[in-house]
Amino acid sequence: MSKKSAVRTGNSVLPVYIGGAVVCFVVTAGFLCLFSIVLCKSDISRDLLVPFSMIISCLGVAGGAYTLSVARGERGLLLGAALGFVFFAILILLALVTGNSEFSALALLRLVLLLVAGAAGGYLGMSQKEKSKRRH
Repeated sequence: MSKKSAVRTGNSVLPVYIGGAVVCFVVTAGFLCLFSIVLCKSDISRDLLVPFSMIISCLGVAGGAYTLSVARGERGLLLGAALGFVFFAILILLALVTGNSEFSALALLRLVLLLVAGAAGGYLGMSQKEKSKRRH
């Protein structure tokens, strides 16, 4: 971490990272609630649970990475991918706590998708930050 970035965020970057993680979890929880309502009210096949949960978790990670990279102002790809990895690690820990100790190809796919979604969200956040810098 450079001295310039530590000064810009008030000597503590932890609130920025926590903010990105909170956005990630709030977006994910919101979309999961919305999907549950749709699932209960319609005849959508239960086979779609896994693909939709992956899409929803990717949207949450991308939103959190976007917020994180806009607030941080640098390293959007790296920070986004790191947020995706942290989200994946939390999901794995929750699976282990609930008794699901299998690590399948589906889990590996989820990891790759979360890393890519985080990096994409971080990139979009950096692009937005650059556009706003050019306007001022």
